[in-house]
Amino acid sequence: MSSFGDRLYEARRKSGLSQEAFSDKLGVSRQMISKWELGTATPRTSRMKKICETLQISCDELVTGKKLDLDNKSKGANSRPVAHKSSIFEMLLKGVAVIILFLIVFYLGYSCYKLVVLTNINNKVSKYENLNNYYCKIDNYGDNGIKETKNIWYKDGIYKIEITIYNNDEGNTSTKIINCNENKRYEYNNETKEYEEFNLSDMSSELYKDGYFMYSLFPTIFNKEETNIGKYAFKLGRISIYTENDILFMEIDNKLIQLNNETYLPISQSLIGKKNNVSISDNRVVYYNIKLNCVTDEEINMDR
Repeated sequence: MSSFGDRLYEARRKSGLSQEAFSDKLGVSRQMISKWELGTATPRTSRMKKICETLQISCDELVTGKKLDLDNKSKGANSRPVAHKSSIFEMLLKGVAVIILFLIVFYLGYSCYKLVVLTNINNKVSKYENLNNYYCKIDNYGDNGIKETKNIWYKDGIYKIEITIYNNDEGNTSTKIINCNENKRYEYNNETKEYEEFNLSDMSSELYKDGYFMYSLFPTIFNKEETNIGKYAFKLGRISIYTENDILFMEIDNKLIQLNNETYLPISQSLIGKKNNVSISDNRVVYYNIKLNCVTDEEINMDR
């Protein structure tokens, strides 16, 4: 390994300076330059900077003999801005990821809130699943006006059901009595003006028992099977729920459902949006008119 004197000599020689010229630039004697190069003396630290500037060499290279890799230095200098740009890009990516994660969490949280609200409403509506006394009128409107009207009276296990189907403004009415206590069905014959008796099937018994029939005609608010938040999160997020003038509005799938905000009895159900690229708005509207605890024995009598 070369000594300091050897490196000083090589640097002076490469710079094209004689000892005399070099000593003149440093303000020292030629003999001092000779001693430095022979290694019998060492320049003071305060003079080292002037020596390196004169010989155009770095202090590290002159003192330690380690030559600075200019190519690596250049590469390092050029790589720093790239690294800086990379760090900015990474920060942007992290920021976007955080925003997306926040939106997902917010959406899932909002869906959970919808799930709780819908479940709560469904539970309140389900109290009408079993009633002992009620009157219900259901008007089913289609493209051409009223298509069907149901009048339902129920009291103490006995139904009277009148169904009128309209065709060109003319209504055809059928009447039947359902006696759950006797497990019988009586249908009125418009020609003989008498009721015909039939046994009530097991399936019909389930449909009519304990006043359930009216509840089966209510709009479907929320299927109990659809309680998997992971499966229905995005569907729940699209459901709209709001209240105006004491009416609770719910947009579920392609249905707009209106409930009384106090009693949660249905007011109407209509189809909205599009189906097969064809607008279905107002193609079908169902109106409900429900009164509780108002039916008399005379109204469900077959003689009436």
